[in-house]
Amino acid sequence: MASTNPATIEPPSPDTAVRQTVPAAAAVEQARQQAIADLRLLALLVFPLFVVVYIILFFVDRTMYLATLGEEDYPEQLSFVFLMLSGVLALVIFARTRRVSAYGWFFLAFGVACFLLAMEEISWGQRALGVTTPDFFKQRSDQDEINLHNLLQGLLDIRTKDVAGLVLLFYGGVLPFFAAQPRLAGLLRRFYFVVPPRFLTLGFILGAILMLDVPTTDEEELGEFLFALCFFVFMLYELLARLPDEDWRRVGVWARRTPLLAARTLAVALPGALALLTFGVSLWGITRRPLTIEEAALVEWAYAPPAALLHGAWQRLVAEPLFWPLLLRAWIAAAGASLLALRFVPVIAATLGVVLFWRLSAYLRLPAALRVIAALLWIFSPWSLFYSQHVTAHNLTLLCLLASLWLLAGQVTTGARIRRLVALVAINWLMLLLNPYTAAILFAELLWVGWVWLRAREARLAALPWTAGALLVSALPLALLWMLPGGLSTAAAGGGVWRLGEQASLLLRGQPTLGVYAGLVNPVAALLSSLLLGGLIVAAALGVARLWQRRRGQGLAAAVVLLAVLLWGNILHYYRIERDEFREVADHLEIYAHPGDAALLEIPQQYFPLRYYLRDSLGDTLRLLPVPEIDLSPASPAWAAMPAVIPQVIPEVQDDQILDALQRHPSLWLVHYEDRAVDPNAFVRHFLIAVAHHADCVVWPALEVCGFISPHSIQTARTVKPDLAVGHELLLDSVDLALPQETDHGQPYLLVTLHWQVLKRPALDYKVSLRLVDEAGGLLDQQDDLLIGPLLPPTTWAVGEAKIGHLALRLPPIATPGRYTVQALVYDGATGAPVEARVAGAVPDEPLIPLARLVYDQGSWSHE
Repeated sequence: MASTNPATIEPPSPDTAVRQTVPAAAAVEQARQQAIADLRLLALLVFPLFVVVYIILFFVDRTMYLATLGEEDYPEQLSFVFLMLSGVLALVIFARTRRVSAYGWFFLAFGVACFLLAMEEISWGQRALGVTTPDFFKQRSDQDEINLHNLLQGLLDIRTKDVAGLVLLFYGGVLPFFAAQPRLAGLLRRFYFVVPPRFLTLGFILGAILMLDVPTTDEEELGEFLFALCFFVFMLYELLARLPDEDWRRVGVWARRTPLLAARTLAVALPGALALLTFGVSLWGITRRPLTIEEAALVEWAYAPPAALLHGAWQRLVAEPLFWPLLLRAWIAAAGASLLALRFVPVIAATLGVVLFWRLSAYLRLPAALRVIAALLWIFSPWSLFYSQHVTAHNLTLLCLLASLWLLAGQVTTGARIRRLVALVAINWLMLLLNPYTAAILFAELLWVGWVWLRAREARLAALPWTAGALLVSALPLALLWMLPGGLSTAAAGGGVWRLGEQASLLLRGQPTLGVYAGLVNPVAALLSSLLLGGLIVAAALGVARLWQRRRGQGLAAAVVLLAVLLWGNILHYYRIERDEFREVADHLEIYAHPGDAALLEIPQQYFPLRYYLRDSLGDTLRLLPVPEIDLSPASPAWAAMPAVIPQVIPEVQDDQILDALQRHPSLWLVHYEDRAVDPNAFVRHFLIAVAHHADCVVWPALEVCGFISPHSIQTARTVKPDLAVGHELLLDSVDLALPQETDHGQPYLLVTLHWQVLKRPALDYKVSLRLVDEAGGLLDQQDDLLIGPLLPPTTWAVGEAKIGHLALRLPPIATPGRYTVQALVYDGATGAPVEARVAGAVPDEPLIPLARLVYDQGSWSHE
């Protein structure tokens, strides 16, 4: 083997060295300028979008706007983070440039200043560590905090935020426009003073405006956050511009020397981190979000007896897919039926879905960074967050879709494998069982395979027939779904496949949950919401990543715009958590209802959520009675008809149900909804007022609960004969009084029954005011109403009829020992003027007529 003498090797010529150095230097400079251009574009987009989002929030939801401006909310926390990062970057610049540039001392001072500002922002960790403010700061500081700027405000009587706003406005918003002037530029170079770039002037100006605390006097935190972000971008820009070429080369050499390590890290760490992120955001606030009517109906469906479940599913196989309730039933048996347990399955499905999304995006040959961006867009889409906290099969169905697409892509690109084909068939069968209308997905996959087959090379032709055959086998359950009773043939014959107009009309009328009782709304609507919308988000995320890969500027702009939309959706999702009124009503009933009571629940709004929350109390404390009285078991015809037909209260039928309930139960609780879709004329409430003692009502924004005490459950303690004649038309023949007992819901009541005789057809709709007063005439309680309620006003009464009115007066649980008087006043309901009344034929001295006297002594009430 020939050897080479090193002495004979000639060194490269100077021209050759120059030719090797120039391309390397040009590549470094090109990478540097590209990074600076991306940073400039990002800054120009982020600052105005941030302000626009807050302007929209200010006008749409003022409460949420103010909730984000507190001392310890995210603007202050992010300000601390960005100030610390700015300080770190400044110190890095100082360390790398101090030997070659005199500007290093500026960055050292800037880094120290950022550290001091960051610690001032969090009061040097006072709140995090729970440190009590020393007396020195309490006496001299403007606020009860350990920091210097509030101390200066207290000592010098100045507003440091105004001074800081003006200084930073001049430094970052004005000075950059004049820094290029020769005289000023020379002065800045002389003192080694660095000015922010011009693309940050908008951020500094917006921050200074927000420091004025306009319009709510709480915008200072937003201004500080924008200044901190400007500092961070400023230091990042200076790092990119001043980093020596040798450091850029080291980064490039390290990246080239460790491709395997980087690939393994990206293959394991990034999907795992994205999965953990998805798991965390899906669990955030999962138990605070109210249970929707759709979720409650699905839980009721899963709780149905096996015979009813199988019978109902057999009759309506497509409208109510059996597989998801069965899975939910098994999960409830294993993990319980708490909100966390019920919603944990969608959380797991969302977490696994992100992993499959990552795997699927690999087939687009996108760089890892763009795949991360696409995955983040998918994770934080409001649709994904909503269904990751929702007890439906949406996320599980979408997980099957992603798994099917991933397996199919592997078949088409790498060749047919038996295990993958079997997995593809099994996943598609599961997807069909969860939603039969996902057959459209199988059809689309088959078309894609056919298109690839036509364009495929000879080496891949052998794999495609096997793949197409697997898709055809996947569709075999459709034949079973078509032939079974209640299957696809029944749905097609009844027009169920195409009744999207009905669902659209419900959505436009603001009633999107009225169709949930047939299973998962209209199956086609469920397909549109759970798959197509999710698919659009997937396509948007991957499309933005692809656009970024080809045209970086446009892709970055599209990503920022889409992120702003997602940010707004996330704010609405996490901050606008409505009160769980159903849970509060259930808590109220569990506290105040007594054994044997019953609750009348108007449907479809209340029955299923309250049944879920009160399930542990049913049978022992409270019985739930739907209004109107219909069978709401999953196998019943009413359940099937509920999406299209809202049952209405029929007075001729409902009054018998109420009277029977009053015979069986000591008290009834009426729960009705604000829109009164079931009982638009409030017949049930008015009828109960006429036949039972009306206790207090508790009102929520959309719900109201009223208690009614049955007259059959009380014992009359005393009957008085007032002989009170009203306008020669009515006679109050007798008054029955019952003192407090256990049926009084924790609040003691005096139950009063008024017996009226009609002497002459009344010309006025009289009202009675029943009052309880103490010895000094002080009013303790008062109840005003028509004589027997609004259902039958006095002008509808006939001569000779006997009418009974039921009233209730609250008695204070603890009162001053002494005597108390029950008084009555009859007046014109239209004008409020007292009417002529005679007691035993004589006109009383006062319009308030005493009916009875009570005595309170030693913690109990009695009649005098």
